[in-house]
Amino acid sequence: MKYNLLNKKFNRDKNFLSIEKNFKLLKSLKKFPVFMGVTNKSPNTDKTEDMNWYIDKKYGLVQLKPVLPLSLIYQSTHTSGTVGKLWDLHHQKFAEFIKTQNINKVFEIGGAKGILAEKYFNLKKKIPWIIIEPNPHPVKNCRAKFIKGFYNNKLGKKYKDYHFIHSHVFEHVYDPNSFMKMLSLHVKKDHKLIFSIPNMRQMLIKKYSNFLNFEHTYYLNEKLCEYLLKKYGFKILKKKIFYERS
Repeated sequence: MKYNLLNKKFNRDKNFLSIEKNFKLLKSLKKFPVFMGVTNKSPNTDKTEDMNWYIDKKYGLVQLKPVLPLSLIYQSTHTSGTVGKLWDLHHQKFAEFIKTQNINKVFEIGGAKGILAEKYFNLKKKIPWIIIEPNPHPVKNCRAKFIKGFYNNKLGKKYKDYHFIHSHVFEHVYDPNSFMKMLSLHVKKDHKLIFSIPNMRQMLIKKYSNFLNFEHTYYLNEKLCEYLLKKYGFKILKKKIFYERS
């Protein structure tokens, strides 16, 4: 990435699609807790920051600015993706979807605890599966290999012979243009990029409190996702809706 996002705040002057800057403040939530998890420590020890949400007046894009250092936001692991039957079902269905794609090596971005890899291995013969994760905390007897850190150009080049996978990562990326550009350079033409994202439009309609936060720093709907894929030369081969609440 162009910016030092690991240890410094980034104001993100342009909208998150890097088109232009023409913002209006929508809402400022003062002294909002930074960490998206639970702790046994006193609330007095919580790190807080002002959460400032803006809208691009021309394009209607909603985003947080500034964004906080990655080292602060992802200082430790939390239970997202591990607690609840719906998460378990998601990982199972996504593993089944991956199984249909005829892949032989996986480089997974942000694989957290390796649950997706284990679901896949339970369906099919074990294959090389590398996970890049800032806070590795593998489930017991996880058969995937973990690398501690964030996806970057050096790692992408190293694993160009792999198929790239990520689940509920896209909405966390601070600079989606740089992210997609790197993926376009690292995913070989005869290989696949397979990923899962939350339905943020439905989260908005249903007023889910975790819709936008210090980790989900912009409103990424399906059309914006498809725009970025097309911009960087990807072609959608197959798309499947995991689950829709009534």
